[in-house]
Amino acid sequence: MDSILNKLQKLPYYRLLLAGVGGLLLSLSWYPPFSFLIFFALLPFFILEADLTAHKASHRRSFFWVWLMVVLWNIGVYWWLFNAISWLVVAVWFINSGFVASTVSIYRLVRNAVHDHRLQYVMFVSFWVGFEYLHLNWSLTWPWVNIGHTLASQPIWIQWIEYTGSLGLSVWILVANILAYELLIVKRVPRWAVFATVAVPLAASWLLYGRYEVTKEVQIETVVVQPNFDCYTEKFENNPANGEINSTYVSYEDQIKRLISLSERMITPNTKYVFWPETALHKDINEQNVFTNLYLRNILTDFVKKHRLVLVTGADTYAFYTGPENFTPTANVYDSDPNMAYDYFNSAIQLKPNEEVSIYRKSKLVIGAETNPFIGILPQSQLLMMFKDVWATLGTQKERDVFSDVAVVAPVICYESVYGEYVTDYIRKGANLIAVITNDGWWDTRTAPTQHLNFSVMRAIENRRSVARAANTGISCFIDQRGDILQRSQYGEAVALRQTLSLNDGQTFYTKNGDLLGKLSALIAVCSLIAAIFKTILA
Repeated sequence: MDSILNKLQKLPYYRLLLAGVGGLLLSLSWYPPFSFLIFFALLPFFILEADLTAHKASHRRSFFWVWLMVVLWNIGVYWWLFNAISWLVVAVWFINSGFVASTVSIYRLVRNAVHDHRLQYVMFVSFWVGFEYLHLNWSLTWPWVNIGHTLASQPIWIQWIEYTGSLGLSVWILVANILAYELLIVKRVPRWAVFATVAVPLAASWLLYGRYEVTKEVQIETVVVQPNFDCYTEKFENNPANGEINSTYVSYEDQIKRLISLSERMITPNTKYVFWPETALHKDINEQNVFTNLYLRNILTDFVKKHRLVLVTGADTYAFYTGPENFTPTANVYDSDPNMAYDYFNSAIQLKPNEEVSIYRKSKLVIGAETNPFIGILPQSQLLMMFKDVWATLGTQKERDVFSDVAVVAPVICYESVYGEYVTDYIRKGANLIAVITNDGWWDTRTAPTQHLNFSVMRAIENRRSVARAANTGISCFIDQRGDILQRSQYGEAVALRQTLSLNDGQTFYTKNGDLLGKLSALIAVCSLIAAIFKTILA
């Protein structure tokens, strides 16, 4: 180990080189041809840690080098976010990386309280995975680059997440990297240990994949629609980026006509469900009386009744409240009447031929674009309203809702598909089909929609549910219970797809128990921290 460090230290800017190589390997792992890199992508991190420890580097300096590596990783994975929020993405890169670097810094302090390197590694994995679990559940959530998500593009590798969820992948990847470091750098473990750590879970996954039989007792024909309206020039009257009026705006009436026209190209007498994407109906709808909008009533109910099917569509909705005791934390109070308030929602609506309406409100919101994480600390003051596009706060609901008819549908809206344990709430309420409705047209690239699609693959495997995915600009698709994509659209085309999907009422271990590994890791990390504090006090 010392000889390797001595050789590295002779290179100019060797720490910068390590941070750069680490960031590059972690980033490349997100792109399917290079997925295998993730099993040793953290080697530069561990070498850097050893160097910083050997030189008794300050906490500030140690934090910086880890932070820099993670910044490069974040940039390499979701560089496309720049296309939607411009230079504000720098703050996302820096802050999100700061969380990871801070977690490593806390671990480093606790590590010094023990001397057994095996126990130190257990603590390292616990702190890392414990933070990932926190990052899935707190108000500052942005878990896109949780390390287990790297393998979302490889469904045949990850079939056993029906037991562990994505955090099981995080544990696997971290342990594999630790053993690779121990083999190649420290030389304390045999080759077979590293090989087995990678190969056994892969073999188990391939075995599960081969043996799993997609349930076919109940099947339904479904249609997903991809209207392909450009978010900046066609979808909205005003350009969301600059507020200017769009001369190329496609009228609301014509947008609905396209949705119906595309739907009717694929509908057959056997079609039971049609799925339209997020915010397909972007003119605000009053939740207390959906059919106040006569256009919606006359066109959509006629469409649903004519074909005798169920329509699930994204919509912008709002609700009024009377009396401060009924106001929600996100409610907008009228200046003219402090007893009246309202909430806006990014919703999914189910319409049946009998005009029965069900509404689910998106509740995992995108920070900045849909929610102010500091609400209550930094209220929607006049200052924040100057940046309303960044600090907008939509309403949510506490519990998941499912849409029941021929199938029991989990209406997962866009960003919610990133959250594994969150989606299990729908399944525990009886959902036997997942519908992901989304608008991935903000990024002006195919990379973001492809990454986002892969999260739906993970949700299919975790819960053994078929997925119908309807995206405004793509990628729309159908996924079976093994995570196989049965049919998909191309990004940027106006199209509808039809597929017969199998329903499944069983529940996996993960569906029933959620992120047990995350909870256990967080518990070990907290106990380690408390023990280290007491040891320091008593020393």
